[in-house]
Amino acid sequence: MHATSRSLCGSGAFAKQQQFTHLVRRAAHQRRRALVVSNMFTGIVQGTAAVADLDSKENFKAFRIQFPSGKAEGVQIGASVAINGTCLTVTAIDGDVLSFDVMQETLRATSLGNLQVGSKVNFERSARVGDEIGGHNVSGHVHCTAKIIKVEDTENNRYMCGSAVPQHVLQ
Repeated sequence: MHATSRSLCGSGAFAKQQQFTHLVRRAAHQRRRALVVSNMFTGIVQGTAAVADLDSKENFKAFRIQFPSGKAEGVQIGASVAINGTCLTVTAIDGDVLSFDVMQETLRATSLGNLQVGSKVNFERSARVGDEIGGHNVSGHVHCTAKIIKVEDTENNRYMCGSAVPQHVLQ
């Protein structure tokens, strides 16, 4: 039996199977390492802020948003902050005022293109490891906006009916 074991271990088929298994395990390990989530949002609004200044250019807007006292603490340039549900990157910090650059596609596909100085916005800072996740993990991007056609209030609920989603989004 001992001789048989040696011959099997020395056979090309067995060695190739071991090598293949090793490569599969290594690739799986590398994929797991590559799946690093750098920013995650829960979808729970943490507060409201106000558009303090707005620089509009063709197909581009730079927003300066005034956060409530202390709510921008610890934010760094390059951090992700969701404004009205849209993930934006901080480009400048001045106390409780954070700046964001917003390009044409984001202006088109979200409500951010309609903001003006003084507009109130919802904000959510990205979750950190160890934070309580009180909502649900949100992953994805805004692809379009819809027009609210009808709002119906009942005693305990609000029903909103929106326009149809554009055909190009459904494809």
